[in-house]
Amino acid sequence: MRNILRTTLGLLRKANRGIGIRNKIVFLALCLSVECPAFRNALKKILNCFAKTDRIALRGNHPATKRVFSFEIRSGNFADNFIFWEFISGGFYKPPSSAERIVDCGANIGFFAVHAGLLFPNAKIVCYEPEGKNFEMLKRNLLLNGIQADCRLRGVWSSDFSGFFHPRESFDGFISKEPSLYPVDCELPEIQRKTWLKLDVEGAEYEVLPAVLEQDELPLHISMEVHDFHNRGGAIKDLLVLKGYELQIVTDGSNQPPFADISASLIRK
Repeated sequence: MRNILRTTLGLLRKANRGIGIRNKIVFLALCLSVECPAFRNALKKILNCFAKTDRIALRGNHPATKRVFSFEIRSGNFADNFIFWEFISGGFYKPPSSAERIVDCGANIGFFAVHAGLLFPNAKIVCYEPEGKNFEMLKRNLLLNGIQADCRLRGVWSSDFSGFFHPRESFDGFISKEPSLYPVDCELPEIQRKTWLKLDVEGAEYEVLPAVLEQDELPLHISMEVHDFHNRGGAIKDLLVLKGYELQIVTDGSNQPPFADISASLIRK
């Protein structure tokens, strides 16, 4: 119970800036659903009762630009709901001051791509998403907001690579060399001038990031989720500092954080 409360409070602190009491209560419920399977199942049933179809259409004001956005999420999908509330709370990835190219690795159904596209409407956007149903919703949500992007039904890796996707609950998953029923092609994302790179690739960051940072052009800004942070995250931090990045790191506040969100800004080459 102590770990559940610590993780819940850490997530709530990270994503509750600038939202009212109603949204805080909803987000707290979503946080609890991450840690408590019984609560998550109950929440799914409640969401399904209010949903008339398998998708829920949402509209709102983007917290940074105040532009109106439209989004579709899957009813009863706690991950879609969780990320949506983080999106509208203003707790999403901190952006750079400018970007000409946005590379979204692990695009899912498009929350980050829409967020980045609203912030930088003239930037070229490239999205990587290996899961087919996520990929279709990604394209749909970009279309709803008038955002053009190069969407690739592929994963990312340290080189061109044919691996396997391992799906998990809520349509997320990870890529590895271990066989599964879902073969997937992967590639190393190309970095060009003034690129904002987002990595949320369920552990593949340890493969992808070192190869990205060997390219001639370094990302101007990196937003990433680092898994197994307590055991392996030090290597990621050291590499980024060595390459000239200034880091901001957010964890759940525990002594042995399982993951961390890192924002890395390039201050020297």
